Amino acid sequence: PDGAEPHADEEADARAVRQAMETLLRYNEHPDPDHGTDPAPPASMKTDRLPTKPPVSGMPANESMKIAKLTPSTGFSRPRPAHRAEAAATASQADALTGLLNRRGFDRVLLIEEKRSQRFPDLDDTVFVIDLDGLKTVNDTEGHAAGDRLIRLAADTLERAIRGSDQLFRIGGDEFVVLATESNRRGGDVLLQRLRSALDDAGVQASIGSATRTGAGGTLIEAFSDADQAMYRDKLARKGER
Repeated sequence: PDGAEPHADEEADARAVRQAMETLLRYNEHPDPDHGTDPAPPASMKTDRLPTKPPVSGMPANESMKIAKLTPSTGFSRPRPAHRAEAAATASQADALTGLLNRRGFDRVLLIEEKRSQRFPDLDDTVFVIDLDGLKTVNDTEGHAAGDRLIRLAADTLERAIRGSDQLFRIGGDEFVVLATESNRRGGDVLLQRLRSALDDAGVQASIGSATRTGAGGTLIEAFSDADQAMYRDKLARKGER
């Protein structure tokens, strides 16, 4: 019957997603960096940011793209951050609208990366806080569907602008965070301008703040707080220019 095939397809899709999540969970059995250098990911998980084939056999392309955002990348000069698979392995840490890690996932990653920074104190890390301007107005005047499109546009734009080693999160309704490991103040300033230019080119109005945890002292948690305050100062300045 006509109705039987879609039902079978849905069951196959569900099985593929469950299989992918089980793979991520197995890869995550020892997320604590105190266990030593992160184990190499399974061969099936060594995918590019935009894979040409699903990371799990039989997975439809649209689900493949979702899982690709959760898989680890390579090329780090220090042990690869384990968060890409581990923090997103549970649905409670993933944002359904954008596929990014949410605030719960960010908090977990921040603690993991803080431990890593203590093991590699000579490396700097920069945190960026991005807050969309006028999202409430869009929701109120154009509807929440338009607001969702703006959020997805912002997420896609930021993902294209950051480096492959950077980590992007959606921690609130209109707020994103970029964690740029191994990025000093000079590199942070370059990335800040790239984020501004990319958002402006996409027609997304946003306020941005950044702060760097240096090897000389400080923590990533303090850097996140400083970046958040810098974002609010930027928002006030932008309001004054209008």
